[in-house]
Amino acid sequence: MAPTTAALAGILLLGLALFQLVLALGAPLGAYAWGGRHHGRLPTRLRLASLAAIPVLALLAAVILARGAWLGDAFADVAGWSIWFVAAYFAVNTLGNFVSRSRGERLVMAPLSLALTVLTVLTAVG
Repeated sequence: MAPTTAALAGILLLGLALFQLVLALGAPLGAYAWGGRHHGRLPTRLRLASLAAIPVLALLAAVILARGAWLGDAFADVAGWSIWFVAAYFAVNTLGNFVSRSRGERLVMAPLSLALTVLTVLTAVG
């Protein structure tokens, strides 16, 4: 099951990375990110934060994909223990999205983050 759950998590993270990229490029989707306080284009500092989030999401995806045996044996040892940090990150992110004042974050990003938490845990134990 780990390869399948890892692949699904990887697809979701690719989608999130693309979402961060369009935010960084100025798409008017600020209601779904960074607390949802900016309903149009994000201010420059948050657009830069969205740009910085992309390599972080790539690193999280790499850990999950390594644990799911998609990256060969090169990262298996590190992925074996670090995936639990990734799962904890997504769990905290899920809580933050569910308590956000932003309706977009509560209705869209919280379930997405919860799905990533579950997929990451399933990959970790699989």
